[in-house]
Amino acid sequence: MSAVADPTAMRATVAAACPGRTATLIDGRVAQLHGLPAPPLPDDLDSAERCLLDVIEVFVADVHALDDAQFATLALHYPPADVVSVMFHAGLCDGFAKHQLAVVPA
Repeated sequence: MSAVADPTAMRATVAAACPGRTATLIDGRVAQLHGLPAPPLPDDLDSAERCLLDVIEVFVADVHALDDAQFATLALHYPPADVVSVMFHAGLCDGFAKHQLAVVPA
C-alpha cells in the first residue's frame, strides 16, 4: 500500500509538516471538542498557538463559519505553507474523530 493510500501514513506525513507542536495541539483540541480522551492542553500557549486553537474550534463546530478575518489573523503568525499544513491536519483529525465516534460504541 502506498503512503498516499494508507491513512495512517498520510496523517503522520501531514502532522510532520506542521510547525512546532501545532499538530499535537490540534490532535488534542479536536479530540476534546468531540468528547474523546485527550491530554489537557499546555498552559504555556503562545499567541500563535492560541490563534490556531481558536480557528480549530470554529473549524470543528462549523467549517463554513470560518471567515477571511480568521485566516488573516492566522496568517499573521504562520506563513501560507504552514496554514495549509495545519488546516489539512485539522481536517484529518476532525474526520478521524468523527469516524471513531461513528464506529466505536460508546
